[in-house]
Amino acid sequence: MKSLTTLSPCSPPPMRPGAVFRLMTTALGQLSLESRGPRPTLYWRRVDDGSRDGYAELEKGVVTPIAPGQASAMVTGQIHSVANETDETTISLHIYGKHVGFVDRSQFDPETHVQGPFQVAIN
Repeated sequence: MKSLTTLSPCSPPPMRPGAVFRLMTTALGQLSLESRGPRPTLYWRRVDDGSRDGYAELEKGVVTPIAPGQASAMVTGQIHSVANETDETTISLHIYGKHVGFVDRSQFDPETHVQGPFQVAIN
């Protein structure tokens, strides 16, 4: 599945894409996987044992900025967040190994330790 994403200046919560690989590239602007600056990707590390439903303790890991012409690959199940910390809109292309509407995905709140389902409505 391919998706073209525009991201206004923001910093969405961390998410786990489920049983699917992901490749992302930026066409306009810069993404920061949660690092502030060009559209970066922030990779998170889960530090609890995962035994409690709806609960997850996360700590920030590596931040990888993604500028136009660069790409980022992600392994299945990697918890990450993508941020646009600039004043400009970014455009990125995401390629997934499966349709994201049909895989179990999670969203996380690192402050409250809440983990819940993350579903995207695709019309």
